[in-house]
Amino acid sequence: MIGLGRMGTNVVGRLTRGRHQCVVCLMVPAAAADEAIADLVLLLEPDDVLIDGGNAYYVDDLRRAREFASKKIHYVDAGTSGGLQENAQSVSVTERAARQ
Repeated sequence: MIGLGRMGTNVVGRLTRGRHQCVVCLMVPAAAADEAIADLVLLLEPDDVLIDGGNAYYVDDLRRAREFASKKIHYVDAGTSGGLQENAQSVSVTERAARQ
């Protein structure tokens, strides 16, 4: 998990309790996403998954999904919110996976 902070820490806790596996779950501000993703893409391989948990502009996510599809890397835009109050129950995720 990159960009933990309070929200990211909660997400990681819920993922590990549920025994989900994520290759990369990125939670950074939208302004930092392209730079972080550019660094990460060098480490990803076909069939890896990148979950962008920030709240990026949807046009940027569509562009990223196309770029990753050509590399056979799965990209999921999952803007996350919920705050500390949601920790015990869930987090709110707006999922926009690329349709291929």
